[in-house]
Amino acid sequence: MSRVLRFLVAALLAMVVTGPVALAAAAPTGWQSVDVTLHTEEKQSVLMVSGDLPSSAKLPSEVDLAVPAGTELRWIGEILGGPSAEDPALKYVKSTVNGSDIYRVTLTDSRTAQIEGTVQSAGGADGANILSTLKWTAWQAVPVVHISTRVPAEARIVQVAPGAVLESSGSDFGYYTKTVEGVKAGDVIDLTFSYAVPALPPVAGAAATTSDTSTLLIVLAVLLGGFGIMAVAVSRRMGTKKSAREAGEGTAPETVLPAGDGSDQSLDTAPAPSRKVSPALAILAITGVLGIGVAVAVSLGTSTPVVNGKMTKFFGAASPCSSASVPVVANEGVDLASQGMKLIDAFAGQQNIGDVTLDLARSTVDVTFCESSHSEASVRQILLDTGLVTVGTAPAATASETVAPGLPSAP
Repeated sequence: MSRVLRFLVAALLAMVVTGPVALAAAAPTGWQSVDVTLHTEEKQSVLMVSGDLPSSAKLPSEVDLAVPAGTELRWIGEILGGPSAEDPALKYVKSTVNGSDIYRVTLTDSRTAQIEGTVQSAGGADGANILSTLKWTAWQAVPVVHISTRVPAEARIVQVAPGAVLESSGSDFGYYTKTVEGVKAGDVIDLTFSYAVPALPPVAGAAATTSDTSTLLIVLAVLLGGFGIMAVAVSRRMGTKKSAREAGEGTAPETVLPAGDGSDQSLDTAPAPSRKVSPALAILAITGVLGIGVAVAVSLGTSTPVVNGKMTKFFGAASPCSSASVPVVANEGVDLASQGMKLIDAFAGQQNIGDVTLDLARSTVDVTFCESSHSEASVRQILLDTGLVTVGTAPAATASETVAPGLPSAP
């Protein structure tokens, strides 16, 4: 056999032996399960896709995660299971295939990877109901896919999604979740539903303000009525005394007094001078009454609305999807019972703030907000900037709250 022929045979054998190995190395490791979770907000929402490898998978492993094309990437990395700050971000290679952005990364220390990004909220409102749509396309076969949308804890599902159930998280939010098994590459998993949220009861702060305003109007009405009656009375009194004086200027009445010696003496007695009401005195009295009214009004207008040991103010943000409970300690010289509204009003003008509650008994400030604008860190900073309180230690983050450094967490 010639040398050239022997070389060709050897090369062919090498291709036959190593070819399948090379192809296997090029293919990403398959997931055991994938979780797709949407945290809805008014305009932008947070989409999180995480994958778990089977325990038998060897590390390092090259894996793929997919999100809808156009999703703005916030973070992608490994989930170690400890503090979120220790979860490392990963380098990736991105490709777009069939309407999905696919990110390829290499897991070295964990069998769980997660990608987080912001998407335009899909859905809207249908009268009193809120519509929600989440669609996700599998880019590879996955044994089990869990797809969820976070909703307020008090939400009532109106239009159900087949196979989905409402799960409570033990907080202010729950998850409407559907589990799909035997997902094939190219399958589109759809979680479309609508829900209603019961009307919120009157907020304590708003109720107190309304009550104070009504009381203020009543007080002012009484004061104005009293002022009118007083003015009429003063006017009539002054007119009556003037008439009496004019009548007395005619003939003075003759008074006969018995004399000590038995004789009668006639004395001309001038009429008793009338007590004239000074216009200045009337103005002073009226001013005093009005001053009391202003003092009452100011007192009512600045009173602190405390209901069951809490002060609450609603700032009107639409559909806040996250919350933070921050422990606070009043700084020296600060009385939160009387200055609490100053602390709450620090959130006035902030975008996407829902309601703020100061719990005097627990010494906490509870804030609801949208994650696109705020995080627990920004809430703490707003409280610190008031100079009224010192905030307590932030709670340890869980693995599912991992985001890129410098970005707000997505609980």
